[in-house]
Amino acid sequence: MQRVIGAGYGRNSNLPGQIAHQYTDGRGFGGGLPEGCSPLGACDMNAANGMSPQDFAAVCGGGLEEEFMSALTEIEQRELLEKTREIWIQLRGPEGKGWPQLGRDAHGANRTPVDALAAVEDALERPRK
Repeated sequence: MQRVIGAGYGRNSNLPGQIAHQYTDGRGFGGGLPEGCSPLGACDMNAANGMSPQDFAAVCGGGLEEEFMSALTEIEQRELLEKTREIWIQLRGPEGKGWPQLGRDAHGANRTPVDALAAVEDALERPRK
């Protein structure tokens, strides 16, 4: 069956296969329901009467997966953040500006480990004079 969202300003259009209806274009007909939302202001609004957001997403062929971070405890979230920051610093250097001990690139910026490895590879491929 084809799924549709009907436009029925001021009334529910109840079309065959309808899973929701557009009740306003932001210029009235909301009957007390919102006529828009921030930051858009007045705009089209739809209602999927009797459906949760998860049910509506499933009917539309999608799904609202559990939020990734909600699977972790607060302690695990903090640990993940700390480890992510440590890895970022190791890869990008303090403040993301490379490591002075790895030398500088052609623009004078400190190299990251990836930049330094590329420079080593480049030096190995150049014949010595």
